[in-house]
Order: sequence, then structure tokens, then C-alpha cells
Amino acid sequence: FKITPTRNAAANIKTEMTDSKRLAIAAPLGAAIAPGGSGTLTIPASGQPTLTTKFDIYDPTTTTAMQNGMKYSTPVKVVFGDPSADGTTQSYQLLDAQGGVLSSGSIQPGQSNTLSLSIPLKDSTGAPIPPAPATQYTVSFDMTVAGSPVKGTAINVSLSQPGSLDNRNGTTLAGLQTKQVVDTGSASKGISLTDAYGKLVEGVGAKAAQGKLDSAATDAILANAKGARDSLSGVDLDEETGNLVKFQQYYTASSQIIKAAQETFSTLINSL
Repeated sequence: FKITPTRNAAANIKTEMTDSKRLAIAAPLGAAIAPGGSGTLTIPASGQPTLTTKFDIYDPTTTTAMQNGMKYSTPVKVVFGDPSADGTTQSYQLLDAQGGVLSSGSIQPGQSNTLSLSIPLKDSTGAPIPPAPATQYTVSFDMTVAGSPVKGTAINVSLSQPGSLDNRNGTTLAGLQTKQVVDTGSASKGISLTDAYGKLVEGVGAKAAQGKLDSAATDAILANAKGARDSLSGVDLDEETGNLVKFQQYYTASSQIIKAAQETFSTLINSL
């Protein structure tokens, strides 16, 4: 039998993607300050929206619903109101695409503030996803703002479009190479995928080497045991050949004695 499992492998190679815009390098959401007066408000590069909702990528139905919901439920807008009388806080509202209030909160002007926001998901008709009476899905995200916005300053949060100058998702994927994501429950606080692979290869190699040593040791023990057994119960062909020759000579000598006795007895009988 001749087995060639990879003989036709090259015939199945094909191009899956020709449009670089389909590469998911950008993060799902992006934020930008709306044109107009903004005071000293800024969005740090590291403060762009980051999804905190975990998608069940193994459930295609849920994943599709969440993706469509983000598509039709954005853009949303964060609008800042008047600061408090003492200037220590400033209110803001999260508005949907139609201007409806989704949530509200406050920041401390002049400082770095992390906003934790949620967007209820709707389909293309504006109906909740999933339909009532099921609990409506929401997508949560964090973003950071700094500075002191004037009243009416707005931040638009929208779904990233093809060709966006955003590589956050790509850098996050590249960071998995060194991020401590394996064995996180150990005292070492986890190791990276690269280190985990190296540890796996090292462990397999060590066990294979130990297996070879154990095999050689047991072979030596077996050989010694066979030698000890053969020394007690084994057959030496030279020794047995010598014994056969000796017994043959004994037999010949005995036969000669019997022959001589027979001849003597015959002589005595004939002499009567």
C-alpha cells in the first residue's frame, strides 16, 4: 500500500481575499470631536473606543445579530452640557442617531476621564434586537476624554469604515504574541503564546529523551536477566557434544564387556 495524503494538496490552494479593505485591522468603533467649539477637549490616541462586550464567535446567529445591530445603531453622539457651579463636574448625554437620550453621566473637567457607555442594538427598521419580549442586546465600550469641553461640544462615535486610518485591531492581534494569556492561574501570572509553545516543545523533547533513556536502561536490565537465566538453565552445545561422545564411549565399552561375557558363556557351554 502506498499512502500519499498530501499529493493533491496544492490543487486546493486558492485565493480567499483580494481586497485589502476586508482585513479587520481597524477597531470596530472610532470617535472624533464634531466640528465647532470644543474648548480644550481632546481624545488621546489611546482613548479611542474599546469594546468591552464579548462576542460569542462560535454562535453565528448571535454574531450576525450583533454585527447588524452595531451597523444600524450607530453613529451615536456624546454631548457635553454646562459645568457645575464650582467647576468640579460637567454633565454629558449619550444620544442615538435620532437624538434620543440613551444615557447620561458626568466628567471632571481638566482631567482624564474614562467613559463607560452602552448602545442598545436595533435593526434596520429600528426594532430591538432580538425582538421583544427577549432582552435587547447592548454593546458596551470604554473611551477616554481629556480637557475641558464647552457646552454643546459633541463627540461622534461611529462604526469604522473600510479604509479607516486605524490599526488598533491589528496591533492588538500582534500583541497577542507577547501578551500573557496562557496559564494565567499560575503564580507566574501567565505566559505568552510563544513561550507556551516553546515550553510545550521543550516538555515533549524532554519526555521523548527520558523515554529513550528508560528504554535503554530496561533493555540492559533485560539482557542481564537473560544472561543470569542462561547461566543456570541454558545449554552449552560444546559441553553437551563432549558429554555425548563420553556416553558413546561408555556404551561401546559396556557392549564389549557384554560381548566378552557372551563368548565366555558360549565356550563353557560348548565344552560340556
